[in-house]
Amino acid sequence: MSVPVFHHVPKPISFVEFSEAVRATCPPRFPHALYTVPRRVALAVSGGADSMALAFLFSRLRTLDQGMKVADNSIVAKPTAFVVDHRLRPTSTKEANRTIDLIQSLSKFMKAELLTIHWARELGLTNTAARHFDPNALPNVETLARRLRYRRLGMACAAFDIASLFTAHHQDDQYETVLMRLLNGHRARGLRGMAPAANIPECFDIHGAYESGFVDDQLRPQPYIRFHPRKKDWRLIRRDMRRDLDKAAYAAELRRGLQTELDIAYIHQQYADGAGSRPLSRRHAPPLPPLPPIQTEDAGVVVYRPLLAFPKDRLIATCEANNVPWIEDPTNKDPTMTMRNRVRYMWKGHDLPAR
Repeated sequence: MSVPVFHHVPKPISFVEFSEAVRATCPPRFPHALYTVPRRVALAVSGGADSMALAFLFSRLRTLDQGMKVADNSIVAKPTAFVVDHRLRPTSTKEANRTIDLIQSLSKFMKAELLTIHWARELGLTNTAARHFDPNALPNVETLARRLRYRRLGMACAAFDIASLFTAHHQDDQYETVLMRLLNGHRARGLRGMAPAANIPECFDIHGAYESGFVDDQLRPQPYIRFHPRKKDWRLIRRDMRRDLDKAAYAAELRRGLQTELDIAYIHQQYADGAGSRPLSRRHAPPLPPLPPIQTEDAGVVVYRPLLAFPKDRLIATCEANNVPWIEDPTNKDPTMTMRNRVRYMWKGHDLPAR
């Protein structure tokens, strides 16, 4: 009798799994706010299987759980998918437009926006130098592409008043990131990998994108975040207080004043006899110097990565099970292109030492 052989087949990501991952990744940013106006969220979609699976799962999440909150925003607001055209390959613009068509055919509740990287303008090249400039000839083209991509995403989020940006980084990306940082000599802090939620990188000088924009929001006639009750709520509070007020007891308190026997005993204990004397407990205390307030601000764009717990195989299985098309980038499989490709080729094609 032969023993049956069971082969591992990746399972598609279910709605419950993705919903729980989003809830765990996106807690409220301002839990003490009384009111928050729902803002739409953004997705970074490249057209690959990872980001197309993210777009599909988000469209399904919006359909099945409209009451869900993402950070401080409602899922009902129409998400925006940002497609970045890096212009590193002759077919990149065509593939970016194809990705926009795929997103719009995937869900009518999702809006797609094209963001183009102009290398010569971003690097400050003159018109003469820009004619013969090829970004692929740069030795650090991968690092520059990442930096310019995040800056375009940050500026777009600030322009559209978007505070939550979702990316499709998955478990394999996390593994590759840790290996790359290990090869580059990073210590314990760098070996922690990518955080599930973090402020948007590479946008430190962009107002409204990196840890800024809260003051501007509070100065609006209708701010997105409210920490104070509205005028209508103040009227309701005053009405309830008048209703609960005991007028007879209040009039008696006014006649007696605020000082009771306990208050008078406390005053006699703390103050020495004689007019104008200071409290005994503060007689030897030196005066405190005035401290100027520290000017700080919050808000900005937060990048969320809800797929870090799922391997790439499950994202591909999600697309295949739900007939979601995607675009394959041939450069991702070339180990001579970037360091990430070399690390991916190394750990997927070879057994790494255990120690």
